[in-house]
Formats: sequence, C-alpha cells, structure tokens
Amino acid sequence: MKKIITLMLIVFFLVTLLGLNVSAATAVQVNVNTNRGLDISYPKYQIVKINTPFQLNLHVFNSSNGLIVDNSTTNCSLHLYQVNGSHRWIGNFNYDLEDKDFYLIIDKNNFTLEGSHAYEINCLAEEIGGFASGTYDVTQNGKARPEGIVKVIFFAFFIIILFGSLFSFLKILGHWKDLEVDILEFAQAIGIYLVIFAYQYLALTYLGDPVINNLMEIFVVVGAITHAFVPTAAFLASLILNPFRKGARE
Repeated sequence: MKKIITLMLIVFFLVTLLGLNVSAATAVQVNVNTNRGLDISYPKYQIVKINTPFQLNLHVFNSSNGLIVDNSTTNCSLHLYQVNGSHRWIGNFNYDLEDKDFYLIIDKNNFTLEGSHAYEINCLAEEIGGFASGTYDVTQNGKARPEGIVKVIFFAFFIIILFGSLFSFLKILGHWKDLEVDILEFAQAIGIYLVIFAYQYLALTYLGDPVINNLMEIFVVVGAITHAFVPTAAFLASLILNPFRKGARE
C-alpha cells in the first residue's frame, strides 16, 4: 500500500513539473513579437458628397516596432472599384514632410455615381507591405441616407405641398377672372412659395433623394410663375381694375 501511495506521489510530482515547464515555454512564445508588415491608419470616412473632390490622408507604421514610415522606404496607392467590381481609378499617394503622412486628392469625377462603392489601400516597402479595404457611399448631400419614417414624412409633406399648391393656384385663377383676389389670397400664395423653398432646402440638406431633388427644382421654377407672378398680377389687377368695374356697374 505504501509503495502504491509513493508511486502515485511520484507520478503527481512529475506531471506537475511537466505542466509547469509547458506553461513556461508557452508564455515565452506568446511574448515573442513575430509581426512583420505595415499598419495603415486613416480616418474612416464612409460618405462622400457627389461631384465633390476628396482628400484622403493616412499614416503608415512598421508592425514590428510601431515606428512611422515615410516615402523614402514606402509607396502607397489607392484603388477605387465600380459597383460591378471593375476598377474605376488608381492613384498614388504623395507624402507631406511637415505632417508626416501620405495624402491623395481624389478628383470629383470619381464620385459621379450615387450608391455604395469599394476601395483598397496598398502600401509596399522593400520586403514588407500592408493593405486596408472597405466601402463608402456617394450621396447627394454628403450625409447618410435617411431610412424608414424619415423618408415617409418627407414624401408625405411633398404630396401635401403639391396638392396645396395646386388648390391655391386654381383658387387664384378663379378669383382673378372676377377681379376678386384680395390681400389674404395673395399672401397665401407667396407663403406657399416660401414653403416650397424651405422644403427644397430641407430635402437637399437631410434627405438627399435624387428624385425629390429633381422634382423640387422643377417645382421651384414652376412655382415662380404660379405662386409669385400670377398671384401678383391677379392681386394688382383686382386692386386697380375692380373699382372701375364696380363704378361701371353703378
């Protein structure tokens, strides 16, 4: 019995010692830094305004020691891709000695198509390299596209303004025929035109929908006639000619 207990203690001691040696060896391996390559750091802008140039800046570091590298040892390039995956444009980065970063000015002609696009940044040194990739959106106003209830509210207000403008215009025409356009109707028409302007500004700033933007451009031009020129002419005609008309009747 004593022999068995002694044997068990010896086995336990050997297993424990072996486990400590394995743990120690593993710890040493984890602490060894075997990273080789280039790390690329840059602002993660994900939205670009349509038909607008964009400047991309990036810093490049040696992964093994964290030191920044420059264009004396490293070259960087940017690849932009179409929606179908084909290349759209390739550009090489310049280097700013004062700010110690790579920079590239991307021409506005690369941002003419709305939607989601892909990019890839490649940096190469003599024996090492690194890359970064991602996606970006091109929008009308340079802001994220609103979703859900926001779009519903904008489209609902568009319908309300459309029918309200039409009703106001027909009312002005009917009263113009009888030379009975008063100051309140004139002010109402001008107020609706101002609402159209305000809606166009809000749509451009927050919605960025190309269909609504195109419709509002037409709306503003047509509204200048229907809710500025016509109401002004109708009000002045009623103001000037209506007294003569009443006098002739009497």
